[in-house]
Parts: sequence; C-alpha cells; structure tokens
Amino acid sequence: MINVFLCSFVLGEDDFKTRIINHNFQYFLTAIDYNSGLVYDHILFTPDNDMKIGKYTSPTVIGLWMVLLADVITGDLKIDDFTPDDAWEILSTVIRTLERIPRWKGLFYWYELKESITPTDDRAISAYDNGNLTISMAVAYSALSSTDNELDSDLAERIWRLLIAQEEGWRKFFDERRHLLYGLYKSGKPVRNLWLDRFYTEARNAVIAGILIGKLPKSIWRNLLRERNCPRGEYTLSSGRKIEFLKPYQGAFQAWMSLLFIPEMELSQKLRRMHCNYAQIQIDYALNSEIPLLRSACADPYIQDRYFYEPCVGVFNASEDWVRSDIGSPYATALLYTVYPKISL
Repeated sequence: MINVFLCSFVLGEDDFKTRIINHNFQYFLTAIDYNSGLVYDHILFTPDNDMKIGKYTSPTVIGLWMVLLADVITGDLKIDDFTPDDAWEILSTVIRTLERIPRWKGLFYWYELKESITPTDDRAISAYDNGNLTISMAVAYSALSSTDNELDSDLAERIWRLLIAQEEGWRKFFDERRHLLYGLYKSGKPVRNLWLDRFYTEARNAVIAGILIGKLPKSIWRNLLRERNCPRGEYTLSSGRKIEFLKPYQGAFQAWMSLLFIPEMELSQKLRRMHCNYAQIQIDYALNSEIPLLRSACADPYIQDRYFYEPCVGVFNASEDWVRSDIGSPYATALLYTVYPKISL
C-alpha cells in the first residue's frame, strides 16, 4: 500500500527538497523583526492580497528558528542568497534578545513584537512551548559546538547559559504528588487540573527538558507511559488489515514534533511501529479520499474563536474538540519526512 503513494520526480529528490526549503525560507526573510532577530508568528493574506503580519511570537517558533539558523551556519542547510555569515549575525541577535527580554525563572513567555518586546497580556508560561524551545536550543548548542569556529563556540556558550538558567523554572512545573508536569503557569502559580498527561504529544519534549535541565525524577517519563496517558485506537485499512495507533490530542504536529529533535525511530522499536502505523492510516485515508496531502489540525480562518479542526482522520485524536472541515495544514506531510522520507516528498 505504501508504495502506491510514491511517485517519480522530474527533479532529483535532493533538488526537489532544496527547492521546497528555499521557497519556504522566503517566509522568514519577510516575517523577521530585524531589531530582535525573532520571526513573527504568521502572515495573513486578505482577499485583496494585502498582508497582515501577526506581530507576536512563541517559544516554539523561536526554537525552530534557532535550529534553522544553526543548520545554515554549520553548512547542513544551504539557502540561496542567505549565507552562513548572515545566519550567524541573526542568531547572535536572537540570543542577545533572549538574554535581555523578560523571563520567568529562566523560561519564556509568548511575546508581542511591536514598539518593544513585551510578554503577552496573559503572561502565561507554557510547558509545551518551553519544552520545544529547550530541546531546540539543545540541538542548536550541539550543532554549533561541533564546529571548529571560535565564533560558533561563543554562540554555543551563550545558548548553554540560557539553558542552565532554566533549571528553577522546570522544577516549578513539577507536581510532586502526581509526578507529572503542570502544563501552564500564570501569575506565578500552576494552573490546576492541567497536566502534561498525554504521551503522544509535544509533552515528550517538555518532560525530557524537565529531566535533563531541571534534574527532575525519571518517574515523570514512566508515568507518561502509563496506559491511561497513552490512549490508543484501532483502525481498519482499506486492505482490511487492522492496526493499532496512539492518539495525540489533535494531529500529526503533536505526534511527530519530537522526531525533529530526538531519533525515536531508532531508539524505540515500539514507538517506531506506532509512528509508522499513524502514518499508514493517514496515507490510506488520503489515497481513498483523493486528498493530495496529509493534513494536520489547524485553525479555520472563516470560523472565529475555534482552533482545533479535523486532521486527515478525525477518529485519530484523544480530543473531541474538532469539527469536519476542508481546511487543513500541510504540517503532517512535512513531518511525515521523519517517518517515511520518500513518501513525504
């Protein structure tokens, strides 16, 4: 069944991938705040083709941007008309910004990027977002430490100082009674009844960050693997074969985000099987529905005050907060590269 999804490319796979990367990188050149080095959350195009820029950012976006810049600096990623020196200058600016902006015990808020950089009004600290940022910073640190360039080593050292400054913050997220992490802090207190208690989400990143940076007990990881924290489902493929899958909250972005940083496909055969099963279901559904790509949950711009929408297969999710929609994001197709690279392309 998988092989049916493969196609032949006019371009070689590497050339095809390079073209996609260069095309998408134009977003960052358009949506960067050059004073801070940070990138804006989104650009909205109106029906008149005007641009409305979402002038705010999150720890997750900051982290992904840092990894992207580090990959350009080390030569692992080549971008047209954007040199390693360009990337170095911007990453240095990003790090300087992170050293100066308001933080909470080393962890980061969401920020408005307008006349100045200020935390958003709710001043919330998200464990999910900070987990993504912490893991991203660790990846950037590792990449920059591996070069022989003294200037790269200087950036790596500054990132390391930002990482170790997070220890107290991660310890605050620890619920000693449940041995889980709280999901959110507001006004200096954890939001009650909100824990990172679903394994097949970015919670994996936050828990690893808490254990490594906050020196929290490994029991948090074991608790995340308990049966009630790993909701499962069964799906019947068009071939008639039944396969089991783990449920994220809404979609593939949560399920596969960790694969950008952690080689789970190599480290765990059981988790590898679950990643492959999750992918095979989406592919099977897409083929039989004539959908040209794998969709992930996203916001529908035509419906206000709702965020979670149907990914490719609605029954995939632990959350019931989804509606049927023909709106979808290509997150899933891009992240499929971490599971089935050829099929993703």
